[in-house]
Amino acid sequence: MCYNYQTVDQETYESVPRWEVVCNNGQKYVHHYLEPNSWQLFRNFCQENNLKIINMLVAFRGNIIHILSEKDGYFFRRMERAQLAPGAITYEFFVVGYVENEKLYINKYKVPEMLLDESEVRELTEDNLQSVI
Repeated sequence: MCYNYQTVDQETYESVPRWEVVCNNGQKYVHHYLEPNSWQLFRNFCQENNLKIINMLVAFRGNIIHILSEKDGYFFRRMERAQLAPGAITYEFFVVGYVENEKLYINKYKVPEMLLDESEVRELTEDNLQSVI
């Protein structure tokens, strides 16, 4: 599902793009790199244990992007985009953001470089609420 930070192998942890959160119980949790659905599993874990995220970041090695703290909710999705030309290339993105004043503020980061590709503000919908913790 996800790792409690204390149980993480540091070398493995630093070698993959990841999300990290701190919850209202004071515990830090990180993305389980072998589980592509770790955000949804973590969402269920938070609901079952009455946890709320108070701080979030996405990172790869030393490249760390902090998401604003203590927001109404946090959003995460992985996305792939393909370039369908000779020598097709697939790009991976972390789509990450937060909820504030009934709006969803999103940034799309190219992985693993963690380069900002796009920003947008979305209305909250049933679909995007499925990815909010």
